Amino acid sequence: IKALSSAAEQEAKARRSARRVESVRAAFVTARDQVLTDLYESVKGRFVELYKQLHAPDEQGFDADLEPGGAGLDLAVDFYGTGKVAPFALHSDAHQDSMGICLFLALSEQVQGARMGFCMLDDVVMSVDVGHRAGMARLLAQLKARTQFIVTTHDQVWVKQLQAEGCVAGPDTTQLVGWSLDGGVVPFDAPDFLGEVASDLANRNVRAAAATLRHGLEAYFHFVADALGAEVPYSLRGQYDFSQMFNACCGKQKKLLGKAKDAAQSSAQTDVLAAFNDFETRRRAVLTDANAEQWSVNPNVHFNQWMNMTPAEFAPVAEAFAAVCKLFQCPTCGSILYVVREGAEPSVLRCCCDATAWNLKTRSG
Repeated sequence: IKALSSAAEQEAKARRSARRVESVRAAFVTARDQVLTDLYESVKGRFVELYKQLHAPDEQGFDADLEPGGAGLDLAVDFYGTGKVAPFALHSDAHQDSMGICLFLALSEQVQGARMGFCMLDDVVMSVDVGHRAGMARLLAQLKARTQFIVTTHDQVWVKQLQAEGCVAGPDTTQLVGWSLDGGVVPFDAPDFLGEVASDLANRNVRAAAATLRHGLEAYFHFVADALGAEVPYSLRGQYDFSQMFNACCGKQKKLLGKAKDAAQSSAQTDVLAAFNDFETRRRAVLTDANAEQWSVNPNVHFNQWMNMTPAEFAPVAEAFAAVCKLFQCPTCGSILYVVREGAEPSVLRCCCDATAWNLKTRSG
């Protein structure tokens, strides 16, 4: 009887505690739902607006309902006027992902205030199709006036779309060529491989220097081709050898130099025209030297019984290609020169610091 009485007393205490806990939980849920409801109502209009901008013009009738669902969000969205359903019911993965991005941006703006100063987007278009990726680039371009975006992506197409829509300029992009757990990411640094070549030669390792030079030049002229818009013969596999990239870049630079000279002549800029003529003369000599030395790179990379060049003999090869690289860089800041376009037409070849800027537009009349 005594044990039964003690157990009944403990049960009564537990029931009282349970009622208190349930009362606290109910109060918390009510307060939470009210806060979330107010938050969702405050961002609903902005979410819908961003989604319409992203998917214009085919989703101008889009609408959405946002309500708390426990600790989560119950989202119901319009599907071309047929009614509101959960996004996963009828919308594609691409549309669902873009909804998530728009909702994130709307929530971030609400939480951080009218000016969202900083936002990082990490590979947010992995399942978004090309057409909507362009819309995302346009949307970010509209928002960048009040928000600094840092965007990471593996998608080269989207990089081009971000640049084409004015969301990011060429000098504001960084390509990472590797990473390690110990050292972190490795950005591509245009002249860095030439320092490695010099170090290999200082250690009397000609084979390593040749391999480093070849690998570095292949990577370097991929970047140059992208910056200039060089016409490289198309490969379905996306693989291009060094000679294809190098020749395409040299050919494109020659065309741009011709445009810059024509523009200077049409504007009667005799001093600028003289500078271009001097550059053309130097360019011709540098490319002649590089072509004369190019034969010795591959034999030093691959096994050859007869190849036994010394560091002193290979040094002029490295120097010749270092001079070639400088033809495509600003002498002040060292950045690779890139083409700025007005529509499809190139208008300026410039660097990151504005010390180098070739006008490519001929004055009419």
